[in-house]
Amino acid sequence: MVVHFPIVFMISAPVFTLLSLVTGVKSFEVTGFHCLGGGMLFTPVALVTGWFTRWLNYESRWLKPVVVKLVLSPVLLLVGVVALVWRYQNPEILARWGEAPGLLYLALICALIPLVGAIGAHGAELTFPVHHE
Repeated sequence: MVVHFPIVFMISAPVFTLLSLVTGVKSFEVTGFHCLGGGMLFTPVALVTGWFTRWLNYESRWLKPVVVKLVLSPVLLLVGVVALVWRYQNPEILARWGEAPGLLYLALICALIPLVGAIGAHGAELTFPVHHE
């Protein structure tokens, strides 16, 4: 259950941010910021439970899905923290989103979706292993 909170928050943050840009409704962007904050709250918890699960269920083996998750999860955390701090320090970062700072922030936020997708796909491989011959 702990894992699903960061997944939902980290996908919701860019979705609400993009929805704000499309509709012009500022409250969607604020909701995206709040979702990003929620993701940053739960991601470290998911990382700790992931390490524990690796030890408990997989005897600390270095399986490919585990390695991918161990590499990408801190990247997700780093990207999320940078975006959260940047947005907190500059609440109007997307006011002129066509300029370099706004575009970079938008790229950071949107990068969360493929990161979460890759982490989730490899987590699913552990839950539902498909043996290739």
